[in-house]
Amino acid sequence: VIQWVQRATRGWSYGGGVIDPRTGEMIKVHVTLDSLRIRQDRLLIEGLVGTDKTGTGGPGDPVQIALARIRQLSAHEVGHTLGLAHNFAASTWGRASVMDYPAPQVDITAGGELDLSNAYAVGVGAWDVQSIRFAYSQFAPGTDEGQQLETILREGTSGGKRFLSDRDARPSGAANPYAALWDNGPDPVEGLRHELAVRKIALAHFGLHNVRPGVPLATLQEVLAPVYFHHRYELTRAAKAVGGLDYAYNVRGDGQPPSHAVPAATQRG
Repeated sequence: VIQWVQRATRGWSYGGGVIDPRTGEMIKVHVTLDSLRIRQDRLLIEGLVGTDKTGTGGPGDPVQIALARIRQLSAHEVGHTLGLAHNFAASTWGRASVMDYPAPQVDITAGGELDLSNAYAVGVGAWDVQSIRFAYSQFAPGTDEGQQLETILREGTSGGKRFLSDRDARPSGAANPYAALWDNGPDPVEGLRHELAVRKIALAHFGLHNVRPGVPLATLQEVLAPVYFHHRYELTRAAKAVGGLDYAYNVRGDGQPPSHAVPAATQRG
């Protein structure tokens, strides 16, 4: 069941269900999504590029971009019902998982304009496929299941793939800059530089066109806030690089690189 809830106050989206404690069997799964989220996403986009295309249905329409985010969020919460955890490092190797928290990808054109035509990914990512394979694969009788699962695990950590979850991203003392919420790209320093450039362009063009006709101008303050603080999550990620530690969930013999300090060049930025 995916349940749509009308809500005017802040809250969380959820994915959970009823599980038989004796066997782990999922009896019922339930996702809750709320209307405030889509309004906030629309507000975020209108703050960046204005309302001129709102409701047009074409590229750059804040409504369509907000709907793309809700589709991604729906897949995220369904992933929780299937037993998947957050992977806050997935954005460092492409859009590898719906289980990350995705910031909208805001590109800057050659003419210095903001482009949100590729704001959110479509479909599940490589990490999601790998996780479902590990959790739900059925093997033929006589197959060495342990060996097959080990193969899937090694594929999941090859080629620089990362998995880091809540305990690596949320605490104020977290040290790994590659575990972050609402970020994009593999480099925390370049990510911050890019979002600062996006913020500068958005603020330079901010004005009456950032609210729809007929809307009180007092609401400009609501639109301005997410634009003014647009860089805040990338700033948090970049700050973790200073004195930071790059690590993985290593086990003996898995071939993953050992923990090491964030390179000095990255720390200096």
